[in-house]
Amino acid sequence: MSEYEDVEDVDTATYEDRPSIEDLKSALLAPRADGSEELVLDIGTVRIRPLTRSQAQAVAGKNFDSAVAERKLIAMAMVEPEMNEADVRQWQKVAPAGEIQRVFDHVVRVSGMESSATKAAYKSDRS
Repeated sequence: MSEYEDVEDVDTATYEDRPSIEDLKSALLAPRADGSEELVLDIGTVRIRPLTRSQAQAVAGKNFDSAVAERKLIAMAMVEPEMNEADVRQWQKVAPAGEIQRVFDHVVRVSGMESSATKAAYKSDRS
């Protein structure tokens, strides 16, 4: 009995199952479905989509204070209701802090921006 006999077979894609380089490139460069997710708040449900890399980079590392960075990111991610920066600014003024924080954290999570360095860049003056 060899040492590998008790190892389960791993299902791997064969070379023929992989997309062609041209198909892969087309898929990488094509706009994606919005992939939006619902987030239930105390006052209703909002729909948030992931940010694109260029949208995230438009805010990351810039010299915005945390409220402005938060406002920009949330405005770009809101699908339902659609909100611009002025709307989010008003929301920041009247909403409980935890409500906005939950939305911001959700945007960061669905956009795949959860690394500690990224969190620090967006929340640098929150602590």
